[in-house]
Amino acid sequence: MDPSTRLGEFIDWAGVGLDESRLCEFRRFGEEIVGKAGGERVTAEHIQAVVAAHSGEGKAIKHLIEEVGDAFLRFEQAKRGSARPMATGHGPLKPPVRPSKVQPTEGPPPVTFAHQGDAVPVPSDNEGSGRTQGAQFRCPKCKVFVSPTSKGSCPTCDTLPPHLLNLTGIPTSSEARTQEAGLTPNATRLARAGLWLGSIAAAILLAVHAVDLGHRWIDQIQHPSETLLGDRSLDALGVVAFFPREWRREKESDFMHAHGELAYHGMQFFRGGTSRSPSVRLLVMNADTGGALDESMTDAQFEKVVAEQSPIGPQRLPRGLDGVIHGCEVVTLPVRRTARCAGTAFLGSKEATLVKYHWLTGRRLWTTVLVSNTPVYRTVAEGDEIVSSLEPPRTDVPSSTPAPPVTAVAPTP
Repeated sequence: MDPSTRLGEFIDWAGVGLDESRLCEFRRFGEEIVGKAGGERVTAEHIQAVVAAHSGEGKAIKHLIEEVGDAFLRFEQAKRGSARPMATGHGPLKPPVRPSKVQPTEGPPPVTFAHQGDAVPVPSDNEGSGRTQGAQFRCPKCKVFVSPTSKGSCPTCDTLPPHLLNLTGIPTSSEARTQEAGLTPNATRLARAGLWLGSIAAAILLAVHAVDLGHRWIDQIQHPSETLLGDRSLDALGVVAFFPREWRREKESDFMHAHGELAYHGMQFFRGGTSRSPSVRLLVMNADTGGALDESMTDAQFEKVVAEQSPIGPQRLPRGLDGVIHGCEVVTLPVRRTARCAGTAFLGSKEATLVKYHWLTGRRLWTTVLVSNTPVYRTVAEGDEIVSSLEPPRTDVPSSTPAPPVTAVAPTP
């Protein structure tokens, strides 16, 4: 399809409810994404290339490009349904919902301070008297103790005592330094208030960080886990996997999952947060089909298997996850035929992105589930990298800690 026609269809689809300025921004970055695709289907790599090209323009531009890219992926999925049409099909996806603009609110009224200007009476001169009056005081200017004159000031420099300086409005040494620095009393008070607020904010951040570390420490004690980074051998599944970022595997967390006549043996991993409330969750599992399925089966047979394992609509996923499959497509990762399904699921009480994979090696059916709170294209990019790395074990790769035998569970209706 011509890039300009393709861009126009995307703008018509995504521009519902957008004002003129927002529509111009969508058109601008949509044109760059289509240009990166070069007439091909838009992928996560094209969106990341546009993000990298604007990396120096700030976080607002980055988030805007990610929003346009996410909308483009949803648009193409709604338009094409899948890379290879499947019997199940799915309805069109709704355009992304964008928050309305927030009107700026007026700031707080300026704070003013009143100053007393009442004059303070000082002792009057005694005519014809040369004697000094009152007790000695330390002159703020001469830095020595002197006997006051009849006016109560220093006989050398005519400076008043400190207690009279404060009452008459004449600046003391600290006030003089403030005036020399060009600061008004109000500015000084605001600066001190800012220091206090900054200190309070830093203390709150430290407290939040300490609480988070405490939760992770308690979770590590209650549910021990190991760190996985780079190539690791998953002995329980008989494969090697590459973890591009630091993941954790909860010990003694292997599981059995029954789906129809297939009994899956799986392992689960998490990243961020705790094992019970992670930011990302990954499930890798396989089932021996007993020869009923084989990687040599035709495309139509393979698509039928995928439709049975991941039907369009709500479904119950392993390990208590609930998800909704929006659509599936058949791709090649990296050389094997793989079905990739996208949808939504829940991590705790928050809605997250769901990507589910199916493929065959010999007579084993593999399924991988990735649930993340990142945008669709990022979740797909990370899932493709992990799934593509799964291969038979090698002797130079460290193995994961073997888990004890798992207990089978009842089939999922």
